Amino acid sequence: MRRTISFLLITASTVLVWALLFSTHPRAQQPAGADPMVKRGEELYAQSCTAFCHGPGGAQGQQAPQLANRNFDEQYIERVITYGVPGTAMPAWGQRLIKEELVPIMTYVKYLNGIAPPSSTLRTLPAEASTGRELFFDPTQELGACSNCHTFEGKGISVAPITRVPGNAAAVRTLAGPSHMKTVTVAGETFPGIVETELKDELHVYDLTTVPPSLRNLPRTGVSMRDGATWRHDAVLGKYTDQEMTAILAYLREMVR
Repeated sequence: MRRTISFLLITASTVLVWALLFSTHPRAQQPAGADPMVKRGEELYAQSCTAFCHGPGGAQGQQAPQLANRNFDEQYIERVITYGVPGTAMPAWGQRLIKEELVPIMTYVKYLNGIAPPSSTLRTLPAEASTGRELFFDPTQELGACSNCHTFEGKGISVAPITRVPGNAAAVRTLAGPSHMKTVTVAGETFPGIVETELKDELHVYDLTTVPPSLRNLPRTGVSMRDGATWRHDAVLGKYTDQEMTAILAYLREMVR
């Protein structure tokens, strides 16, 4: 009798584990916790994203897919919420919501994908540098956010590392492209690019004609590259004012020592 009970318990436990590991349905989300940004995002998500679109708590909805537990990264979440998905019912919320509503929703969707709010781990900065940090990563700056090409504090896309900080806003606007930038030609197409990885049969190259830059996988055969390109930094600075750019430079000076 004891052996039978033990066998049944082990079998039930095994079935439960397999169900949790391989279920295609979203796992139940933990409560949003004490973080005010996550809680505010949860409220705004319920108002803007549920009903006929996504389901409650990031579950699949009537017209939109599951958002929770999808392993989305921060850049993808910010980009899709801000600019939408062309050809689908997903709108560009960056054109419909103010920053104070948009950022909490992004924070909540990140939370649903296991990305904790970063504020509790960020070091304290002087006031101007702290403002610069917010602007550097600001996903509402249309396509001009600095983090589209640069990374600090574990966020952003490392297309071009920053090793030296310009002296002022005017110097930023007149910056040429990185010294390792190339003019890439493939199949009759020419574009400014930065090589991310060189493999035996393949090149991974950031295409600077798109914002944020797209990482293209190109066959080594049929690709030609030469040093330099006509791309300039001021082409992707978005709507930053000189005052905002000065704050960003204050942040960069705290990061680049």
